[in-house]
Amino acid sequence: MNNQKQNTRLKKVLFGVLNWGLGHATRSTPLIQHLTNSGVEVEIASDGLALAYLQQEFPALKFHKLKGYDIQYSTNKNLLLLALLCQIPKLKIAIASEQKKVKEILSKDSFDLILSDNRYGFRSLEVKSFLISHQLKLITPPIFKGVNNVLLKYQKGFKSIFIPDYANQEKKLSGKLSETNLPHHFIHPIIAFSEPVAITSVKDIDYLIILSGPEPQRTLLERRLIEIIPLKEIKVVLIRGTEQPFSEKSNIETHNLVQRNELEKLIYRSKKLICRSGYSTIMDMHFLQIPCILIPTPGQTEQEYLAELLLDDPSFLVTQQHLLTSKIFDWEPKKTMQKKPFLAQKLVNRKAFEDALLLEGFVMPTS
Repeated sequence: MNNQKQNTRLKKVLFGVLNWGLGHATRSTPLIQHLTNSGVEVEIASDGLALAYLQQEFPALKFHKLKGYDIQYSTNKNLLLLALLCQIPKLKIAIASEQKKVKEILSKDSFDLILSDNRYGFRSLEVKSFLISHQLKLITPPIFKGVNNVLLKYQKGFKSIFIPDYANQEKKLSGKLSETNLPHHFIHPIIAFSEPVAITSVKDIDYLIILSGPEPQRTLLERRLIEIIPLKEIKVVLIRGTEQPFSEKSNIETHNLVQRNELEKLIYRSKKLICRSGYSTIMDMHFLQIPCILIPTPGQTEQEYLAELLLDDPSFLVTQQHLLTSKIFDWEPKKTMQKKPFLAQKLVNRKAFEDALLLEGFVMPTS
């Protein structure tokens, strides 16, 4: 008698993406691309800038609009955590709205599985649902430790968690953020970019500034960086990460939002990057090996922790927003960086993703 479990050949996936800066959208893009390239039909759900970005990346796919989390950061670093905690009722409403939307979608169509990049309500009891996240616990003072119990409760609603990081403790990029006792698979850090060969080899941009994330901290950093850009002859390009009007007086080249192909070209033309220390950025820099000045969002403990992990890495300069001066433009990395082999690494990462799906009973149509 054959008791071997029969795997399901993937045909259709519902993919939810968090709109919290553009990091979740950019890291989800390679996974969506791999699924569609393998013959899987994908429908995407998101909101705000993430939705607009993904619609540009995948104009032929079907989209569903979700209720936004609409989280606002405090201008005061010391009050940020309290401000976020005060918005938990708003988050719960958004999560409940996601669950209602998923039910609505499933009432009209069928899917083999649901993938959710950090949207905790984007799941179903009827369809196997998997959470994609590197941050399975928050770094909080002991008085707020109950927040992680709430987070754990939501995580238990998923069949398993796909962690975009290495399983090897010595290679891990997310540190203790991804520690969990729940069922999980490490699918390796995600490469959001193409091989630089044949794109450009001319490094004519001295500094590429890439901003994103919730307000008002995005605007505060934008204003401060423009204030301290030196008058000397350097080429600076700013990607603002917003569609709001640009009101600052500056002669630097600016872009509100750019799609992945254009972002790749700008990055490969750049000698140094200036950006937040979000996890998607950390993954990108891990492969790109471009000198990077990291500025954690004040009070956002995840970014502060990730930046702290890189303090001894000569490829990075980590500095706090309130300490920013024009001296950051004098920084030089202490080592020559070698780009990692993109193609080989992409194949390894795709296999890690496919292996995780296989362990959960799914195979690609092309397998």
